[in-house]
Amino acid sequence: MTPSDGWRFWLGQILMIVSTVLGVYLAAVVGFEKAVQFDALTSKRDVYYMLQALQDEMQDNMATMDILVSKVDKLHVPTLVEYYKPQTYIWETMKRSPNTFSIPSSIITGVRRYHADVAVQTRDLLKANITRGQFKQRISDLNKKLRKHVLNRITLEMDNIRTELSVVNMPI
Repeated sequence: MTPSDGWRFWLGQILMIVSTVLGVYLAAVVGFEKAVQFDALTSKRDVYYMLQALQDEMQDNMATMDILVSKVDKLHVPTLVEYYKPQTYIWETMKRSPNTFSIPSSIITGVRRYHADVAVQTRDLLKANITRGQFKQRISDLNKKLRKHVLNRITLEMDNIRTELSVVNMPI
């Protein structure tokens, strides 16, 4: 190596350092983008599972209310109402989940209103503010409304998430 070749050596070293830094930077950017995408997809899958659990709980609650409506004429009301009250385990658990507000507000609002309306009707029945017939009609109407507006929306949202995840081959 001659003294005039020294600049070639240093140029090679500088180019190697620049290309290494550039390569590491580009790999980090792509890795970060992939990590963000994966996190978003994982959150979507978690929302899917949450919606599925909420749908099951609300279907169980509708069935429970249907049983209560069918028995309200025959049995002692306070005991019956205490035994046949809606379950809220999933609903209460959702309050602590960071994914809850990824669920469309129409679903959250619909479930919240259903719980509140059932509680009001039950309270009114226990206080004899409404008749058993009125209670039966109002609960039946609430169940129809829940089925039509909330449960159908949950199914639609779950279908959308399932489709979105299947496009990227992420299993549910």
